[in-house]
Amino acid sequence: MISNAMLQQAGAILGQVANGVNVVVVPQSMSVGTAENPAICLKSAIQVNWVKKQMAAPEVRKYVEDDVDWDGIIGTVALDTLVIQEGVFDGTMAYRSAVIWHEHGHVLHGKTENGNVYLYEVTSLANAVGVLDDEEIRNVLEARSGAYRAAVEPGVAALRQFLQQNWQITL
Repeated sequence: MISNAMLQQAGAILGQVANGVNVVVVPQSMSVGTAENPAICLKSAIQVNWVKKQMAAPEVRKYVEDDVDWDGIIGTVALDTLVIQEGVFDGTMAYRSAVIWHEHGHVLHGKTENGNVYLYEVTSLANAVGVLDDEEIRNVLEARSGAYRAAVEPGVAALRQFLQQNWQITL
């Protein structure tokens, strides 16, 4: 169930790296694109309308707690909104942060899964050492290394160098 506490936690995670960016959490059953991806940064009007239409559907609303102003949240959805499936919150704080910060990387570096988007994600995680558990961060980085390997230019060399120098992870 989508709760105000879950929405606030997503905002707090994003607030560690950015202000003025909108993040919403949606039920796990709601599509955000491909089956493998638990989140999306909306980069086109078509995506915005698609997400808003899904969020307004009765089959989605039934997974939202009564005290959540869901219509108000739907009204905030716009370009560069980060849409996160609630299943992300079943993971560790490091995983939640990685997903949200990755999507914020798309606000800054475009819609493609490029090295700069991933570099932003891993740099943000590294900057959170001491706040987030180091072992949790390493586990997230290792689990996501397949995605890092698939990154396209620009930024692939910098991503590889950062992971090797800071975490001894070779892509």
